Amino acid sequence: MIPVRHDDGTIEWLGTALDIDEIISAKDRLAETSQLLTLAQEAASAGLFDWNLIDGTARLTPESLRLFGLPTTRTEPLGAQDWSRVIDERDLPAIFAEAERAAATRTTYRAEFRVRGEAGERWVQGLGRVFFDEQGRAARILGLNIDTTERKQAEETRRLNEERLSLAVDASAGGLWDWDVGTGRVWLNEGWRDMLGRPQEACESTFDIWRDLIHPDDREATLARLAAHLEGRSPVFEAEYRVAHADGRWLWALDRGRVVARNECGEALRVIGVRTDITPRKAAESEAEHRARHDGLTDLPNRLHFRERFAD
Repeated sequence: MIPVRHDDGTIEWLGTALDIDEIISAKDRLAETSQLLTLAQEAASAGLFDWNLIDGTARLTPESLRLFGLPTTRTEPLGAQDWSRVIDERDLPAIFAEAERAAATRTTYRAEFRVRGEAGERWVQGLGRVFFDEQGRAARILGLNIDTTERKQAEETRRLNEERLSLAVDASAGGLWDWDVGTGRVWLNEGWRDMLGRPQEACESTFDIWRDLIHPDDREATLARLAAHLEGRSPVFEAEYRVAHADGRWLWALDRGRVVARNECGEALRVIGVRTDITPRKAAESEAEHRARHDGLTDLPNRLHFRERFAD
């Protein structure tokens, strides 16, 4: 308010009124958005970072500080000495190289690295955008740090399991197969292809091709056993059946497999298994059965054979 004195001695006050409802509302919306962003970062185990490419310092939000194993109350930026203290030195060259690449190509910065903290080693993926100053220099990268530890551990577990399975397959001279149920694609190793006389065929096939190679008389029972396992009614898929060789013969195979991934509804996503050639075993069983029912000298049916025939 401003006082104005008139000639007659009276004083008049002049002022302005400002409606700040919109300002207050905007402030409230900003605070709400900030809270939602914080909640989203916490839920996703992610935090923001602002990396100054000129002086090498980086400012981190509390969630990023937590990922790096640093106090979440820290306000000063990370300096050069902090990088080697919290990030695995083996990953530092790749981080800096990726920053240079993203700046040179003006594309997204993507780096995955290990950090050391009191809780042990964790994997973090950094995603960001490069910003340039008025001189056209790459000045900073603004982005997001995401905790990828669980995914990396799952990948390592899967790699070890597949390595162990591959070693077991090699030891048993079997064939390894890996079926993506959703797409129908089936990956077949060299042992599987060699078993059926198809070494030159592609290592990736389809479920339909695998199914059609099964002997017509064995197909229904084999697929029923597979369906039972996919639906969770059996702990493993196991079936003996005849399968077509490239030269026209029928081989006997033993297939064992297990669902290794399901979706949230329990539906099978991926199945891994091993096929073993049991043709020699089946031939030996058939020969033993024949000898049990036929005379060793004349090869004519013996008493056991006739007793079983009359019993039927």
